[in-house]
Amino acid sequence: MHGDFCARRRPKAFASTASCVGEGSLERDSVCLNRKGDSRGDGFLIQDAGWGWGPASMARPYSIDLRDRVVASVGSGRTCRATAALFGVSVSSVVKWSQRFRTTGSAAAYWMGGHRRRVLAGERDWLLARLAEKPDLTLRALVAELVERGVPASYGAVWRLLKAEGITVKKKPVRRRAGSP
Repeated sequence: MHGDFCARRRPKAFASTASCVGEGSLERDSVCLNRKGDSRGDGFLIQDAGWGWGPASMARPYSIDLRDRVVASVGSGRTCRATAALFGVSVSSVVKWSQRFRTTGSAAAYWMGGHRRRVLAGERDWLLARLAEKPDLTLRALVAELVERGVPASYGAVWRLLKAEGITVKKKPVRRRAGSP
């Protein structure tokens, strides 16, 4: 029975090169590794990670023209499911665009990417002056002082600000080796 199943699933190209072994022994055929067919089938990987040509980028948002037509269709009385089927988009997209239109008056996509302003940009001068005054402060001590001043700060935010300024905080200075000039 096992051999019949693999013979039916095996494509003609693999018919002479691969063979499944009987029950109770180890499998040697990559085509028949998964008999349910949910992860491997017919000798190729069904779900690819997509990392073959570099990092994947974000998908572009749908056009504002399509979004406006979808929202107008829902506004005219058509259901979200019927609108999704008509325009070939997901039901959740239709619902989200309609909700966005009702709250903001536009179904346009939110902005993607860009540069976020640093959280501690307003405290830059104070931080640099504090480090000039006491250069052996640790990052955790700087965070504690900022929190005492009422500024919401985190270790990562302080680190990023100091890194952008080209300042590295080291506990100990670099020592010379014994005997080296």
